[in-house]
Amino acid sequence: MKSILILFPSTHDALRAEKYWPQSGFPGKLRPIPRSLSSSCGLCLATELPPDRDPAEILAECSLEWEQIVEVQGRELKTIAAK
Repeated sequence: MKSILILFPSTHDALRAEKYWPQSGFPGKLRPIPRSLSSSCGLCLATELPPDRDPAEILAECSLEWEQIVEVQGRELKTIAAK
């Protein structure tokens, strides 16, 4: 499993993701964005996905708006997709 942080353009989008992300079948929890990243709303969805699953596709399936997708690799944060 890979650890993923999904950043959103607004608090409304983050709260909507918290509500609809469970439809994906993967765990997810809202948390503050790490200080080394920036976002419009200050919240991100932390989740874990299998390496073969594309988080952008899951977000599209759930009709969720997002701003940035970051993979957590130990202490390193690597942007894997941005709008």
